[in-house]
Amino acid sequence: MTDSVASPSDNGQQADSPKGDPIAHLIVSMAGEAGAVGVSAQDVAKSYFQQHRKAKDPADGWRRYMNPVKQQMTSLARKGAIEIVRGSVVQDPDDFRGLVRMRLPQPGSSEG
Repeated sequence: MTDSVASPSDNGQQADSPKGDPIAHLIVSMAGEAGAVGVSAQDVAKSYFQQHRKAKDPADGWRRYMNPVKQQMTSLARKGAIEIVRGSVVQDPDDFRGLVRMRLPQPGSSEG
């Protein structure tokens, strides 16, 4: 039995995310939809929150998902499943600061 068997509904993306983590799946999915521009950690956290929101949750409840999103972003970038970019420069997943976006690896891109 393997942990990275993809189901038909996830388009084979499970192999890129650790043991089917839903936040990792969402990052890969949203990064793919965003194209070369990429998607921000805040956008991913807000989307995840909206999908799991309960009636009693505050409007800014998405903020509690920022750390898990950033952790998965770093993990996925280390594995090469996504790139972390600032402006148009690919960042080192172990040494980046500031506002960054996530995108799927682009042909010809390199770490800056």
